Amino acid sequence: MKPVHPSLRALGFVVLLLGAPVASLWSQAAGTQDSPPLASVLPAADPSVLAAVSAETGSTAQTGAKVGQGTAKAEGATGRVFGRIGIIAAGSFPLSLLYTNFGFDIWKYAATGWDSRYAPWPFTNQYSVEPATAERTLRLGVAVGVSLLVGIADALLGSGSR
Repeated sequence: MKPVHPSLRALGFVVLLLGAPVASLWSQAAGTQDSPPLASVLPAADPSVLAAVSAETGSTAQTGAKVGQGTAKAEGATGRVFGRIGIIAAGSFPLSLLYTNFGFDIWKYAATGWDSRYAPWPFTNQYSVEPATAERTLRLGVAVGVSLLVGIADALLGSGSR
């Protein structure tokens, strides 16, 4: 495996440090502003355009109906909750991956009798043993699961404050 360029390591470190706080601020800013439903932002459709489209596709279109009428509040609240979960999960993923990798490395280091070839990340060198593809996939899956749990916990804890 090729060594990672130091500038890429520095960039990764900055992303790790700033990823969760920026995502948290972004979600707080998005959650505090009540944005209007999409139907009120979009301009009303021209009936002649709707008639032309329905003639082309062979479908019938109602020209008087508004998009999202009646369920905009329910869909908006659910969308905000799932959006918040996604934003927090994406923001916490880099730290979840870092701690998951470190936990796996420490566990493997201890399980092999403190063999220096299995030392955790800050102490690795060219003679260190690389994890297998299956183990990398497991680490990634655990990190995704942990970050989703963080996002769900944030949504559950944040729902009581609104």
